[in-house]
Amino acid sequence: MFDRRSFAFALAATFAIALAGCGYTEPEKGEEVDVTGTVTGVDLKKYKDVRLQFMSAGGKARPAQFKLDASGKFSGKMVKGPYRYFLCGPEGPDSTYPGMPEELQQSGSTKREIEVKGGEIDAKF
Repeated sequence: MFDRRSFAFALAATFAIALAGCGYTEPEKGEEVDVTGTVTGVDLKKYKDVRLQFMSAGGKARPAQFKLDASGKFSGKMVKGPYRYFLCGPEGPDSTYPGMPEELQQSGSTKREIEVKGGEIDAKF
């Protein structure tokens, strides 16, 4: 026979274990630096409101996102550290850009890793 209380308890326990096991830790606050850069290797004139997203490769820095101008240039501040970078749509890292090759929008590509120390960044695709 189906026992609702046992089922509810089992469901709540499973959910609690899943949350505890996800391993999310808040990124450390690091030294923020000024960066400028250019995206090369992709024709950005076909797309509007493209953003360059940096995700921490070492899990220690906060993600950074920059809106690109028509020539692929960007500037701003971000925390020093290792990053992987990719292109995304105007809504941020979870948005894709229709018509843009999928390999440019993949966040985990180890082909596009960079150590950010400040200054000029050449984001090659």
